[in-house]
Amino acid sequence: MSSPASRLPSLPPALRFAHAAPSRADLHAHIERMKRSRQYFSITTMPAPFAAWSPLLKNAHMETRACHCSVSRVHLLACGHRVAVPRNAERCAANCAGMEEVLKTRSPEVQDDMLAAIKKVNGAGPLGLQAYVATWVKWNVAGAMDRIHGLREAFNEMSFFHQRPRPDVASGEFSCQMCEKKGLRESLPVFVLEALPWACVVVVRDGDNWAVVQELEKGVLPDPTVRKRSMKKNSSQNRILNGRITKHRVEEKKGVLGKLREESLVEEWGNMGL
Repeated sequence: MSSPASRLPSLPPALRFAHAAPSRADLHAHIERMKRSRQYFSITTMPAPFAAWSPLLKNAHMETRACHCSVSRVHLLACGHRVAVPRNAERCAANCAGMEEVLKTRSPEVQDDMLAAIKKVNGAGPLGLQAYVATWVKWNVAGAMDRIHGLREAFNEMSFFHQRPRPDVASGEFSCQMCEKKGLRESLPVFVLEALPWACVVVVRDGDNWAVVQELEKGVLPDPTVRKRSMKKNSSQNRILNGRITKHRVEEKKGVLGKLREESLVEEWGNMGL
């Protein structure tokens, strides 16, 4: 996704990182801040027993797997760039690469699990199923009708309707700022940071986010320990400084009290006529 900053003229200018690239500590602080404010998206993961290619049963509007089941907050375009929609999940557009292309970018093990199952069932459409059934009837296989009935039920339960491409052609194509292509549907460039503990979708909303993405693309990872060491050092300095101030104030207070006692004694002696 790397590209000169001049290729993203529509982004608001950088403020924090306008004059220097963010350090590893800056990356950590910025990413954590954007995650807390929900400007960066969480990566959708499916718990067991669901498969990684299963659709979300709840909060589908928060889906962030690219083009997943044709409805997501993140989409992989045919040009090869990933983009995010501004808010809730939206249907794929005509210029989306689709869920199958996204799955091909995963590991071989995941591909075997996802693509094999989806292609097998998608390939067994109504005509294929009818031909399969006809063959069984023709050869009068023992218990054929019972097995056919069970096959039909299994097919209905595993039709993978959600995984089939269902783009929203009527609403137009997604824009792509990386390609400087304008579309009817607004989108923002993204970078998927899978490294823990950050694990989020970095949405490029302004020049600061773009500076963060440029560092991540170089392989630079955030470093939370740098920030912690800095905070610890500052904390020690503050304790020392506070200690010095406290000591000074104690000495000052002793001096003031001493003068008050002296003035009180002088006044008391004056009253006694001494």
